[in-house]
Amino acid sequence: MKTRFKSEALAHLTCVASTRDDIVRIVEDMKAQNIENILALRGDPPRGEEKFVRPGGGFGFANELVAFIKERNGSP
Repeated sequence: MKTRFKSEALAHLTCVASTRDDIVRIVEDMKAQNIENILALRGDPPRGEEKFVRPGGGFGFANELVAFIKERNGSP
């Protein structure tokens, strides 16, 4: 969006089914695409599931995801 349409992008990033290593790769890919705005969400349980379950090696709450991203990339 940002490169092709010259429009600021707001990426939505959830904790669902993502390990810390997955998040690192995703955020690095966003940085490579010059995406600077991330809306960190816990996310809903996957379809058919009643409860959100923290993924192994992942996050259970959006505030944990935010803290992790800030720790690795600095905060504004």
